[in-house]
Amino acid sequence: MPPSCAQRRPEAPRDGDGPRRRPRGPRPRPRSRPPRRRRSRRPRRPPCRRLRRQARARLPSPRRSSRPAPRPAPFACLAAVRRAVWRQRDFALLWAGQTVSEIGSAVTTLALPTLAIFAFHAGPAAVGLMVAAERVPFPVVALFAGALVDRVRRRRVMIGSNVARLLILAAIPVLSAIGELRLWELFVAAAGMGVFTVFFDVSYMAYVPGLVGADRMLEANSRLQVTWSAALTIGPGLGGVLVQAVGAARAVLVDAFSFAVSTVALLSIRQSEPRPAEAAPPRRLLAEVGEGLRHVFGIPALRAQLLCLTAAGVFSHAYEAPLYIFAYDRLRISPGLLGAMLASLGVGAMMGSFVGSRVIETLGVGRTISLASGFASAVIGLVPLAMFVSPAAVMFPVLFLSGAVGVAGDIAQVTLRQSLTPTRLQGRMSSVFRTFFWGAWPLGNLLGGLLAAAIGAPATLWITALLGTLGCLAIRLTPLWRVRGFPASA
Repeated sequence: MPPSCAQRRPEAPRDGDGPRRRPRGPRPRPRSRPPRRRRSRRPRRPPCRRLRRQARARLPSPRRSSRPAPRPAPFACLAAVRRAVWRQRDFALLWAGQTVSEIGSAVTTLALPTLAIFAFHAGPAAVGLMVAAERVPFPVVALFAGALVDRVRRRRVMIGSNVARLLILAAIPVLSAIGELRLWELFVAAAGMGVFTVFFDVSYMAYVPGLVGADRMLEANSRLQVTWSAALTIGPGLGGVLVQAVGAARAVLVDAFSFAVSTVALLSIRQSEPRPAEAAPPRRLLAEVGEGLRHVFGIPALRAQLLCLTAAGVFSHAYEAPLYIFAYDRLRISPGLLGAMLASLGVGAMMGSFVGSRVIETLGVGRTISLASGFASAVIGLVPLAMFVSPAAVMFPVLFLSGAVGVAGDIAQVTLRQSLTPTRLQGRMSSVFRTFFWGAWPLGNLLGGLLAAAIGAPATLWITALLGTLGCLAIRLTPLWRVRGFPASA
């Protein structure tokens, strides 16, 4: 026993220099030591096992804390990500150029059907076919465009597509000025625009994740939805004013100018794009297309998103052609007022894009896609109420609500599929979704035009709104409904 722990006898007081006195009282007994236990002779553990056991003993035990460790939030550090995205110069250039381009495209969306109605007296079926002509190339060439985009640098494809669309649109006012513009030429122009829009959109969706990084995709997609919202806000109103002021044929020059601005912005991006993989021989093009299809259909969340939203999109986009006929023939409103009404859809989408990430955090990814998209489709069924009250009192709030709520679903579904796809498959994944989503778009436009000619525009709006809502709510029966947050980038 160490000296510090042993029991010591008290010292006797001294008288001067004399001997010590013995203390009075009984003498304390020495503390008895417990008998030493004999250790059992066990085989000695190997050094590596003994070291591992000592290392585990030094680790902090989770039982020491009575409070459970907090779970990491799927949207942590969102404010820091927002600041990082806005500070990135190249993303700001891409965002600004695309905003101007989308505003110009929104002008053309209003100007072309208006030109067909007023200059060539096109009926509902012809207007529906014209609106569908720009979307027809998506189911035809999108899959092959995705495979080709993954072989080359995507920014170059975007620049070439912008230049081609600029030349197509510039030809319309030239032909109108010399008196040679025909209705079939508008169909050809719409289809040509659709072909190069396929290549631009597939490249664009594949280019953004590499530009901003995996941890910034949610905020980048939220900001890019502001682009689409600004286009819906400014484009239709600007288009209506331009159509009344200079005519529908000259109004498309704004869109041609916007493509020039987008091209300059893309050329100003400094970040070098990584070199794509070695180009495969032509006989492997179909194999690469099949790889993209297997990727999308092999993941349950992506498969459910693709099938449910495609079915809903057929009916959700069927309102567009009947809306023009309903506004011009039934309500007797001017192009300027219709443009202002459509602009309210963009105002709502712009407001919703700023809070979309918080809605996704609250509801979860799958529920946001289902409920937000379903609500945006359902409120369109209220548009025919404009026959009984003032059109402005109905269409302004209805279109505002549709844009404000639906944009959260758009942000969630785009970010989810980008998060689940590796970089080398981004182009093919986007082409698969563009093939199905935008392939359903012209089918819905054509269906809406034919139904409006058969049963009338108001009944068409009611029926298609109901069926589109049911398609979105079908996500409740799929694994996508249970997806709460975005996974780490593949």
